[in-house]
Amino acid sequence: MEQIESDPFKSFEFKEVLLHSSASIIRIIYRPPISVKNGLTHPAFFDDLSSLLERLVSSTSRLLLAGDFNFHVNDPSDNTANKFLDLLSCFSSEVCKVQTPTHKYNNVLDLIVTRSNEETVLNLSVNDSVISDHFAVHCTLAIKRPLHLKLSSPSHHINCVPLIQTTYGVIFVPPPYITHHPRKLRNSVTSMTRFYFPS
Repeated sequence: MEQIESDPFKSFEFKEVLLHSSASIIRIIYRPPISVKNGLTHPAFFDDLSSLLERLVSSTSRLLLAGDFNFHVNDPSDNTANKFLDLLSCFSSEVCKVQTPTHKYNNVLDLIVTRSNEETVLNLSVNDSVISDHFAVHCTLAIKRPLHLKLSSPSHHINCVPLIQTTYGVIFVPPPYITHHPRKLRNSVTSMTRFYFPS
């Protein structure tokens, strides 16, 4: 895995990660909740997201956005969440169906977004990672990879890459908690690495 340098956005944190094993790019987003203190607004987020999607829609690679969008997409009466889903639809994209909450207050905030006509994400599940108030979203990606996968120690990249590539798929860790709980995250990553890559 390698982090790709990309232009920053004002309304959300954004990282692009190249998976060398498949030449696929995963884009990771963290949208902080709107507050008077941070001065962020929904219109600013929608403008920034539109700019990102305009750039990505012309790409021939698979679209894969993952992260904490902080929209209650499980609530059909949430107008802002519906506007977010409508914006994705305008770019022929959609949220992968998460059947269970991804947050301790029973909301679906942590999402994986793909193109509507692509089956990139398989076997989606949510597990309480005990790292934070958000749960880990697990999935298998329908992308080709070589027969031999070389493991580089995830602990060296723990502060910049909020995902772990395994032979079974990818585990997305909610981005804001990398800096808030680095020791818990490092211990969890080490345990998962030992499970998926026994010596």
